[in-house]
Amino acid sequence: LEIMDGILHQRGIENINPPPGELPDPQLHKTIGEEPSEEVEEGRITRVLRLGYRLKERLVREAEVMVSTGKADIAASETGPVAE
Repeated sequence: LEIMDGILHQRGIENINPPPGELPDPQLHKTIGEEPSEEVEEGRITRVLRLGYRLKERLVREAEVMVSTGKADIAASETGPVAE
C-alpha cells in the first residue's frame, strides 16, 4: 500500500485522513454516523471509515467519518434493553 500511496502522491493525489478529535469539515468529510466515545469530545471525528482523496485542490471523494456523541450514558448501558 505504501508503494500505491507513493504513486498516487507523485500524480498529485492526496489522502484525506483526519485524525481523531478533529472537527468534521463538510467540504472534506461526510459524516456516516455517531458513536459514544470516552476519548473524543462530542461533535468531533472518532474514526475514518473510508479515506477521502483530492487531486491538487479538487475534491475527488470525501472521507467518510464517524463523529462522537460524547461519553456513553453509563446508567442506560447498565440497565440493558427495556423489556416489553
